[in-house]
Amino acid sequence: MVLLLLTLTAFGNGLFEELLWRGVYLRFFVDLPCYRVVWPSLWFGLWHVAPVMSRHGPVLAYVLGAMFLGLYLAFIARRTGGVFWPIVAHTCGALVAIA
Repeated sequence: MVLLLLTLTAFGNGLFEELLWRGVYLRFFVDLPCYRVVWPSLWFGLWHVAPVMSRHGPVLAYVLGAMFLGLYLAFIARRTGGVFWPIVAHTCGALVAIA
């Protein structure tokens, strides 16, 4: 049951976080690369502070890793013209993290 819950969470996070951080920003800030790519990637990294704080792990490394992952996912979204592949990549990363 726990594995099922974690798997559903991975799919939900991949879907909803990418729709928010890549989908919304890519659609509304077409002519502003900073707001389209950099700004949501920075916030995507900061978004991941809360889970780390509860583990007392290396917060800065985790946040920076999430920021660079956000930049990469934004690059994928720009190249493909949508958020399908960033959702797949995010979900696969989350599934690997729970394995």
